[in-house]
Amino acid sequence: DIEIDSDSKKLILGDGQDAHIYYDGTSLVIKSDQVGPGTTTFSNGINLLAGRFVPAARLTMAVGDTTPTVYAGNIFICQGGRGAGTTITDFDNAISGQIISICADDATLTIANNIHIQLQGSVNFAMADGDTITLCYGISGTATRWSELSRMTV
Repeated sequence: DIEIDSDSKKLILGDGQDAHIYYDGTSLVIKSDQVGPGTTTFSNGINLLAGRFVPAARLTMAVGDTTPTVYAGNIFICQGGRGAGTTITDFDNAISGQIISICADDATLTIANNIHIQLQGSVNFAMADGDTITLCYGISGTATRWSELSRMTV
């Protein structure tokens, strides 16, 4: 047995000491990407809450970030005060096959149609309060990019 008697103290693994496991006082954190990109593999699958995955209820994107990171989840809320005129041109730290939904909580967000994001009709989506867009990251032709799966406007 290994016992660590303090919150946020890390079990550090690997030749480059680039993998960490720790408890932050609320959640168990497993980070396999401290130095470079990394993945966490479960050889026999994973069972969360009796086989049900429950995404975080409200992940938010940083104000004014035009290439927000999406490694932490699949559902993102863009809350009021995000910044008038913010245009997202790409999403950082995606994995192939990842599906994300962006829910606008104000009318200051635009998703850009470009080489990184392929939208319906090949035009930008200026989101209004309550609008939602769902995108999938993967191979599209010869490029790896986000492709629109659906959108809902209110």
